[in-house]
Amino acid sequence: METFIAKIDNTTIDASPLFVDLEDAKGELLKKFNREHKTHFSYLDESAYGYNIQAVLNRFSGNYFSASFLKSYQTNPAGALYSMFVEEEPNSAAQIGTTVHSILEEFYKLPKNEREKDKLLDLVTKLTKDSQNEEKINQYIQGYLDTPDYLTGQEFDHKNLECLCEYKGRSKIYIPKLDLSLPMCSFVIDRIDFRDNDIYIIDYKTGKVNSDNLTFEGNLSQMILYKWLIEQKFKQEVRDVYLCAPGNQAYMKVECSLENQKILAENINKFFTKFKSDNQTRVYTYTDEGYFTSPQMTEFREIMNDNSVRFAKIPVKVYIGEEK
Repeated sequence: METFIAKIDNTTIDASPLFVDLEDAKGELLKKFNREHKTHFSYLDESAYGYNIQAVLNRFSGNYFSASFLKSYQTNPAGALYSMFVEEEPNSAAQIGTTVHSILEEFYKLPKNEREKDKLLDLVTKLTKDSQNEEKINQYIQGYLDTPDYLTGQEFDHKNLECLCEYKGRSKIYIPKLDLSLPMCSFVIDRIDFRDNDIYIIDYKTGKVNSDNLTFEGNLSQMILYKWLIEQKFKQEVRDVYLCAPGNQAYMKVECSLENQKILAENINKFFTKFKSDNQTRVYTYTDEGYFTSPQMTEFREIMNDNSVRFAKIPVKVYIGEEK
């Protein structure tokens, strides 16, 4: 489906035409589906033709939340919207990170007595076959093996670790101590460790990792959100949260103090106030910040920064799917 957003000036877009077309297309698809199946659905589910349309409408309904969306929207609202219609081209760093995550997930799925160094290296060979990044991935896995235990400072005992890997879910959140309610949140947590009746959250980070990752500009919001989700899910307080940086051979403790939780709660309330206001007008602010790593995002940036272009129609293509 082809539609557009309107550039008003270098710092503003009007997405009203886009959302009108999305709602119209959704209505037509639902009308056809309900007529054929004699149903009365008011939304397109994940298996339905046209679900991409529903996904955009859901994301900008005010009934969805994630730490990454909070960060991208606060950085560049217009960019956060436009990026939903752009397919990012995989780069080397992303491929390395994804492969390292997959290797460690498969490793901890093994029976405990099989979690040997040789088994981990076999997984590296298996999952990096024909990869141009094999050498770099090997370095990260070796760095992971050399990373001391975050509790003891000694060699990590992988064989006796009780954990969940790639823990996925969707949940609403209520944090009583902050009187904060959040709509549906989707999450994927790299690892949850259960040690001595305590719970620890581990998030793997490849690439450049430093103290900036421990701030709100980095991964602090994401990790506090994970803490809230797991505490609600398991009815138990999370003891500590760590970023595991195999490139640094270190576990970096994330400061999820009550003070930082209050700051995040305040940031979230400010976000929803602005987000709901923007969604009323469908006018979104553009800033020259964020990720512009694909040709489409680069072109979008050039148009928005071009002082000679005003009131431009910027094309948007929405992939609907293969009709069954």
